[in-house]
Amino acid sequence: MNIDALSASPSADPPVAPADWTMDVQYVSGGYEGVVKRADKVMCRILLGGRFDHLPVARAALAPKARAWIADYLRRP
Repeated sequence: MNIDALSASPSADPPVAPADWTMDVQYVSGGYEGVVKRADKVMCRILLGGRFDHLPVARAALAPKARAWIADYLRRP
């Protein structure tokens, strides 16, 4: 899931998700949330605990959380 320059790094931790996974970032109730999708189906929503005033900063903060959730999901039996 390449949503910003940091998440596109091959050494990203957790690693970059498969190409069929995406994340949309939405401004909701004074904060940002990431909507993680697989093949356009909503799989989960990731919220940030702090306040982020700019979309690029929020996207960069959401990326590792989304990749971690995806990696955990893909490891499930």
